[in-house]
This record gives sequence, structure tokens and C-alpha cells, in this order.
Amino acid sequence: MVPADARITLVVAGQEIAIRSVDDVSPFGLGVHVDDSFPSQTPVDIHIVTDASELQLSGTIVWNQATADEGGDPLGTYRLGIYLNPEAMEANMAFYKTFTGR
Repeated sequence: MVPADARITLVVAGQEIAIRSVDDVSPFGLGVHVDDSFPSQTPVDIHIVTDASELQLSGTIVWNQATADEGGDPLGTYRLGIYLNPEAMEANMAFYKTFTGR
């Protein structure tokens, strides 16, 4: 669950991308819903700011899927799977704890 005070920004090639929602959070990655499609292997930065902390993570888009409603009609948004940098596990764990409360 995303903390109510969280402000999350996805940065791709220096450009901020609006995140519609976040799901599938783990210390190793996350899923995000965005308005634009990006190819696999695209590097990304993720900035998370809450009232209590500020985190900066890096990762790589590993998959990209167009979203559709229950009838299969396109919604015009995309779900991205992002693999977080495994060399930054301390920051990844802080991110995971912020989002799950664990």
C-alpha cells in the first residue's frame, strides 16, 4: 500500500514521468502504471518523498504491457515492471519498508 503522503516520480532519460499507481512492491522491484510505453532495458530513476523520508532508487524496465479493461479494450496506459539495482539493497529495503510498513 502506498503511504498517503508519498510523492513518487519516475525519471526516464532525464524526463519526469507521472506514475498513476504503484503495485507489486518488493525489495527487488515494483510495478507501475504510466501513460507512456518504454522499451525493456531502459534505465530509470525513482524518487520517493514522504513526510518522514526521501529515497532515490535506480533500476531497469524489464517488461512493458499495455493495459486493458475487463472486456479487453485498451485503456491507453501501460504497466511497467522495474527491476531495482541489486547493489543498492539498503535503499531498496528502505523503499520496501516505506510502502509495506514491514
